[in-house]
Amino acid sequence: MTSPSTFLTSDAHRETVIADLSTFVDNTVGEQGGVSGTVIKGALSAAKKVDSNIVNKAEALDPYWATFKEGGHGDSFEAYLQENSSALSNSVLETADKQAEKAPAALAKVYSPIRGKIASVVEANIAKVGPIVEKYAG
Repeated sequence: MTSPSTFLTSDAHRETVIADLSTFVDNTVGEQGGVSGTVIKGALSAAKKVDSNIVNKAEALDPYWATFKEGGHGDSFEAYLQENSSALSNSVLETADKQAEKAPAALAKVYSPIRGKIASVVEANIAKVGPIVEKYAG
């Protein structure tokens, strides 16, 4: 069984995966309103300038994909991710936290105060990555 961090980054899919995931992220962030939504949109824009390689963050999905593929978790990876959205969002945010530590000071300064809001957005939407993963799983 191939993991998402492998098949999503393969040369055969890389560009279309980046486009699909970028569209997903942009749409999700674009739906955020108010002051915190504006700040998240600005932080995303700045983060993309530092590291636009969203596909290389796919390793957080690997253990969830492996467990899902073992069976007994239904037919939809999206539904499985929804059931595990809290744990998966924590994994994704741990990766983001590590990236923020390496980021320029200005970006890290923006990230820290809005991390809680980002966490709620990630947890509420992370399952929507499921169909994208399944699309490229082959």
